[in-house]
Amino acid sequence: MKEIEIVRYTAISGLTMYFDCVNYRTPHQHREFEMMWIIDNPIEITCGGEVFTAGKDEITILDPGLVHEFYSKEGCTFLCIQVRPELWGDSSKLPEIRFDARLLSAHMSPEEMREMRGLLIAAANAYYSREEGSELYALCRMGDIFYRLIRKLPHHRMTLRESADLEKRRALIDRLLAYVDDHYAEKIRLTDFAEQEALSMSYLSHVIRETLNQSFRAYVETVRLNAASEMMQDMDRKLLDICYAAGFSDYRYFSGAFRKRFKVTPEVYRSTVSVRRSDEHMLRSLHSTEKFLTEEETESLLMRLAAEHETARTSNK
Repeated sequence: MKEIEIVRYTAISGLTMYFDCVNYRTPHQHREFEMMWIIDNPIEITCGGEVFTAGKDEITILDPGLVHEFYSKEGCTFLCIQVRPELWGDSSKLPEIRFDARLLSAHMSPEEMREMRGLLIAAANAYYSREEGSELYALCRMGDIFYRLIRKLPHHRMTLRESADLEKRRALIDRLLAYVDDHYAEKIRLTDFAEQEALSMSYLSHVIRETLNQSFRAYVETVRLNAASEMMQDMDRKLLDICYAAGFSDYRYFSGAFRKRFKVTPEVYRSTVSVRRSDEHMLRSLHSTEKFLTEEETESLLMRLAAEHETARTSNK
């Protein structure tokens, strides 16, 4: 699966920060640690065989290579920070570390959480700053953040064999997701991919269930439904044609699956296309429905968050 394109307003090799508003994103993975500071509505995260909800002001941490999926009924705005494990060099030992917890609030006090949010605001302000040397300040604040993560969160160090096995599995899942992207509109079978990879069906099914937290068939259906919803932007296409183009062979089954996934029938969903088209910044694709905040929106939100943080900090003295 192709990585989502993100507009970068600054260039710090190994560090990416942006604000996003997500309704849904199919299972995906990164080579980076991914932190999320939830700004408003809750988001449901599926990863590593577990499902949990992160609410307003929660901060989450996801390990490199950990396949994860997002869903938020109302649309969740969050600050996303992606950090390459090698950002501070091998001497940091960060490439070996994997965290055994996802929600920071379970291991940090309210005051420690406020301090973490303050550090994130400082790092983000420096990241988006055009002042000379601001990238150094951003990296220092992120170093402080990961120092606190290592001190407070349960974690373990991977062995060389575990690291190699993880990379092998990560590459396999990447190939699987790309295979579905290329063939979802056809009669797609896991047996064909298993034969291509020279792997047994039992092993492959186990890996898929363990990493995607769903079966191969369920994942393919999700991609097909997302593809169908995107095709509905073309008002000249008939729903029956869209059903077939997305890989479904029976309209009744398609309609039932669509209603289960989107909570409305294809006909009702199609009728709202003009409303959904009005937001030109909304990205809809095979894998996501989300909106990346513009530079102006980012600056405005950062100012608001900084003011709210300062008010909370002074009121708790």
